Amino acid sequence: FDTSTSTDHCGGCGAACAENQLCSSSTCQLNCGGLTECSSGCVDTQTNTDHCGSCDSPCADGGVCNSGVCACPAPETECSGVCRNLNNDIDACGTCATSCDSQTQLCVSGACELNCGSNTNCGGSCVNTDTDPLHCGGCNTACATGGVCNTGSCSCPGSQQDCGGVCTDVDTVTNCGGCGVACAGAEEC
Repeated sequence: FDTSTSTDHCGGCGAACAENQLCSSSTCQLNCGGLTECSSGCVDTQTNTDHCGSCDSPCADGGVCNSGVCACPAPETECSGVCRNLNNDIDACGTCATSCDSQTQLCVSGACELNCGSNTNCGGSCVNTDTDPLHCGGCNTACATGGVCNTGSCSCPGSQQDCGGVCTDVDTVTNCGGCGVACAGAEEC
C-alpha cells in the first residue's frame, strides 16, 4: 500500500484518516466531494450565506445566497451589510442614508411621516378628530365659533344654534326661536 494515498495508512502504517477524509501527499484532508473546504468545514458556496461564492464571504444580515451571489429578498435592499425594506424601515426610509425620528415618525411608502398613534395627521399636526373643534370628524372640518366637538360631531352648547358659523342664543329679540327670527315691535322672546 502507498502511505501517500492510503486512507488506512496515511503517512505511515496504521495512521487511518477519519471517515470524511482522504489521504493526499501522506496527509489526511477533508473530503468535501463537490463542496468547498472552508474554515468551518465543507460548504456549498452556491447557497451558504456565510461563504457565498467563496469561503468567508458572508451575505448581509437577512440576505440569501443564490448561485454564489448574495442578494436581499424582495423588496429589501442591502444597506451597510443589512437587508432593509426602504418602504417601511425607520432606519433606512426611502434610501439607505435616510433615518426617521423613532420617537415621532414612521416610515410610510419610503417617506418619514408624523407618528400620530390613534390621532390623525392634519397638515403636520396630530389631532384628535373626535374632540378637536377645528378638525371635527376629519381634518379642516371646523365647528361653529363657540361650538364643541363630541365623537366627531359638532354641536352648540345648551340651547344655542349654529347661526352662520357662530353658536348663538335663540332666546333673544333678534334670534327668537331660531337664527335671524326677530321679535316684532315690543314683543319679547
